[in-house]
Amino acid sequence: EVLDVVLNEISHRVDQETLKYPTCIENTLLKAANMETYEEITVDESLLQFYNKDIDGQILLRQLNLFPDCIKELTKKKDNQSIKQITSMRFIAGIMDSSLVRGLFSEIVKLMKIYLTIPIPMATA
Repeated sequence: EVLDVVLNEISHRVDQETLKYPTCIENTLLKAANMETYEEITVDESLLQFYNKDIDGQILLRQLNLFPDCIKELTKKKDNQSIKQITSMRFIAGIMDSSLVRGLFSEIVKLMKIYLTIPIPMATA
């Protein structure tokens, strides 16, 4: 019975509406970082509407479609092998640390800043 209560509370915290946008941002950036160049990325319309004063949706889409090529070039090793799959936002944040990348992908940087500054309810647990 106690275990059921704990599982229910964890499920409730994870399914909160406040996690909708951070999850959407994370999924969008990880998908963009891992997609093939011939694929077209889309962004959840509600995310673009919610942050429309902060982010230019059209520019963001263009930048997200260029992002995989940038990732591949920046992660290429000496033997011309690149990282197969990016699985963490920390890795993407590290790539965004370069001033050249920040200048080229300004809307992605804004999206990453929003992601990194959203208070997550799980942090209080």
